[in-house]
Amino acid sequence: MYDEAYKKELAYERIQKVWEAMVSCIEDWPKTRFEHPMMKSILMKKIVLIYLATLCCVCVNAVDIKRYVKEGGTGNGLTWEAPTGDLASVLGLASQVDNLTVYVGEGSYVGDFVIPSNVSVTGKYDGKDGYINGNLHTLFIGDITLNSFLGYAEVEGSVKMCNATMVQVTVSDSRQEYGVWVENANGLDKSLLKGCIITNNNIGLQLTYGVAELERCVVYQNKKWGVYGKRGHLEARFCQFSENASTGIQMYSTDVSCRLYRCYISENKGGGFHGAETRDAMYTDSRQRFISCSFFNNHSQSTGSAIWARSRVYVDNSLFLFNQSEAADGAAIYCMFDGNQFVNCTIMNNKGGVCLSKNFGDRPGGEPDPLLVNCALWNNGEDFVNPFNRTYKLQTCAMQTGGSGIPELDAERGLILLEAENEGTTPGGMYIALDSNLVPKPGSCLINRGTPLNDTEALDYNGRHIGALGGTDIGACEYQGEYKWVPNIPGMKFFNIDYRLASTTYNGTAYYSLIPKGCEDPDTKRIETTFATIYLGTKRNAYAAIPDTPFMAVYREGKPGEKALCNILAKDENEGIFRWNYVEYISGKTRPVVKKHPSLKNYFLITVDGRTQNLKMYN
Repeated sequence: MYDEAYKKELAYERIQKVWEAMVSCIEDWPKTRFEHPMMKSILMKKIVLIYLATLCCVCVNAVDIKRYVKEGGTGNGLTWEAPTGDLASVLGLASQVDNLTVYVGEGSYVGDFVIPSNVSVTGKYDGKDGYINGNLHTLFIGDITLNSFLGYAEVEGSVKMCNATMVQVTVSDSRQEYGVWVENANGLDKSLLKGCIITNNNIGLQLTYGVAELERCVVYQNKKWGVYGKRGHLEARFCQFSENASTGIQMYSTDVSCRLYRCYISENKGGGFHGAETRDAMYTDSRQRFISCSFFNNHSQSTGSAIWARSRVYVDNSLFLFNQSEAADGAAIYCMFDGNQFVNCTIMNNKGGVCLSKNFGDRPGGEPDPLLVNCALWNNGEDFVNPFNRTYKLQTCAMQTGGSGIPELDAERGLILLEAENEGTTPGGMYIALDSNLVPKPGSCLINRGTPLNDTEALDYNGRHIGALGGTDIGACEYQGEYKWVPNIPGMKFFNIDYRLASTTYNGTAYYSLIPKGCEDPDTKRIETTFATIYLGTKRNAYAAIPDTPFMAVYREGKPGEKALCNILAKDENEGIFRWNYVEYISGKTRPVVKKHPSLKNYFLITVDGRTQNLKMYN
């Protein structure tokens, strides 16, 4: 739906082109016809009048209206003091205007409503203060066809979304097979759900076409699947898929994929995730991708209680805990075919760890062998089951069971065979040594034993820097060290938070971070590294706030002459501190100077090795 400003902008653009064409015609007329200056002046005045008249038509033709609805209302709906109670009639006005904004107050509204593309409906509207009142209840009972915006409401029924947005809407008790059905007009079109709750339906969310983007949504206690995908792409951030009677997320066909970031998949009765082989080339990244997710206490009658997947599953920095499979060869992760990859995952306390199925048929395209990198598997009964002796790459992993039986071969692959105990005192014992938050303790054999990652700014499951002690740990949670404040160093303010410089020492090397001052426990004086910690590395002075902007520059340098990075950090309310952009330079030379541009709004002025460039702050 185009908003009012955008529609007017398009109209003015068209008028401007007409104006330029008219002026061009006058300038190009042969001088033998209208060469007198007076004649040109008259013609120009007439064109100006036409131009102004056209502008007036644009303003007159743009009809945007508001209506106010409240249960039991008997007014005309033109003001909140005279609301109407007939929501269906108000929605019927959409065909006669450009844009219709509907504010709905407390009450129940029964019927099957259609919200067209030029209509926005906002519930829980309180006319007394003119804004959303979270204590009110706006309940729609029936089926809604949504082609635009619906916010701050409860739906006892279903919502069918097409290129639509829902914000803080609860959808429950649908009489249809689904609670929410996303079927966009085109394959790359998107429907957005933000802060929504989907519960007590047969299928929580059904994805048929296009992209369904979920942010901070909860899909729980549905009678079948939490999400059922037929075709399209599921994008979920900070969401929970829990306590569904069947699978939490069921990808049914070869034409559907997903990308989950910091999501929680737990206590589903038919498994956490079930994914078919993905071959749809419509999406640039058609892999089933899980980043910093938790699979907790999912159950399944078949193997693969947390993940059952045919191919192309990529999992980074994720936890697999207490997942239970009733199958004889039960496992938390069940992989068919090739192309799977698990990096920095912790798989423990499940009934079985990873199970590889027989590779049925030939795989087109030369898929790579399955790969486990920097993964910790412990207390699963059997960590690794490979009954068909398939080729599988294990790289710097720690396991309680599943070694080759040849110590030299295991050592070459970087495989650590863990003790059965979490901690112990036996010299040389390989103890996983995790605390209650699954973070390695100082004596853990996982610290700095992993393969370094390509992304030097990668974050672990807790959003903390990987490589904080000069190496990569095995498992999903990185040990950060025991930090102390560095004395006699003034603090700095970043995003209105007071930061101080702190350091920790590991194997004789000092590592530095900027840590919020409030992270110190007042009783124990222990400093807790958090989501907001800014890792500096071994260079205690390699940072600078960028004046008059909400950004910071952190310099990552190596040996003189090597490539270095000036990372520009920003803050996101969901992701904490993150690298927004970077500038390359050479270690040992003058560091880049980053400052706010003196004349261009929302631009940086960056000077590197005597050369200056502009960089836009906000995209």
